[in-house]
Amino acid sequence: TLTKGIYLLLLIIIFKKIIILIKRMLAKDNQNEKKTLILKSLKQISICTFLIILNDILIFLIGNKILSIFLFMIK
Repeated sequence: TLTKGIYLLLLIIIFKKIIILIKRMLAKDNQNEKKTLILKSLKQISICTFLIILNDILIFLIGNKILSIFLFMIK
């Protein structure tokens, strides 16, 4: 459940950034400001997407090892 919570939190952050980007894009008239805004937002969104992918890879590769360590608690 912890990993799902992290995943959902990062997805919420990404969707919030996209909505803010769209609202700001509609309000701006200057092309240079729009370009700067898009680049800044894309950097933030790409970092969050990278964290989601990294989280999934870690779960896939290390998840079984972590579960086997804490197996004694289940028995």
